[in-house]
Amino acid sequence: MLRLGTFGKVELVHGVPRFRGMRWVTVLRELSNLADGRAESPGESVLRLRWIDLGLPTPQPQVPVTLPGGRTAYLDLGTERVRFAAEFHGWEWHSSTRQVQHDDDRLALVEAEGWVVRPVWGANLWGPDADVDAILHRGLIEARQRFGARVLHARRH
Repeated sequence: MLRLGTFGKVELVHGVPRFRGMRWVTVLRELSNLADGRAESPGESVLRLRWIDLGLPTPQPQVPVTLPGGRTAYLDLGTERVRFAAEFHGWEWHSSTRQVQHDDDRLALVEAEGWVVRPVWGANLWGPDADVDAILHRGLIEARQRFGARVLHARRH
């Protein structure tokens, strides 16, 4: 809702008390403080909540990564400090052969810039086989290992 620009986060948070006593208002109270208008889909928002619930370094929505030639790729969620990101891949925008190739090419360019990027599908977030926690943990560990290697390499020169 914040992405629509009809109202801001302050208005959202200050508007919560008017729903006192209604169903789900306790959830609204908690989540309104975490709301961020940069999210481009509900899947991205759920992914961000899982990331935060795991206690991992706070993710930034729509992280810009400068690519060769001056182009910019925006990653759904990430932490620039260790160059780790997660991309929510919804079926509608990431399932055709052309879309898959575009995603693969884009992520290869981002990873060539030193990032670890993990795609997360709806099945990774919801349902009996949801494994988003493991995806995020493993990705962050790999990024930290690469980050450490980058720091050591930079110190040698």
